[in-house]
Amino acid sequence: DAGREHGTLRIGARVLDDPRGKRLHVTFADDGVGIRDPNLRRIFEKGFSTKPRATNSGIGLHWCANTVGALGGEISAESPGPLGGAILHMILPMQPAEDSTLSQAA
Repeated sequence: DAGREHGTLRIGARVLDDPRGKRLHVTFADDGVGIRDPNLRRIFEKGFSTKPRATNSGIGLHWCANTVGALGGEISAESPGPLGGAILHMILPMQPAEDSTLSQAA
C-alpha cells in the first residue's frame, strides 16, 4: 500500500534438472503493490518504468534481462495485479554456454 513503509521480500532457489541440463531457478517474491498486466509485459523494456523519471531511468530490469540472457538464462515476472505482490523468476544454466560473454549484455 501507499502508506506502508516496508514489505517482505522472499528469495528462493532450486536446481532444475531437465533436458536442457542443470539450471538454477532463483525466485524473488514480494508482497508489494503488484504489477498491472499491461506493465507486466513491458517491465524488461529499456526505459520503461512506472516510477517518476526524477528517481528512475527505467534501465535496471532491462540490464538484468540483458545480463541474464547473455549468460544463457531467462528472466520473467508474474503478478496477480494491483496490491498482489510480484514474483521475478531468474533461471541460469549451472554451466555457462561457451559462447556467452558479459560483454554481450550491454
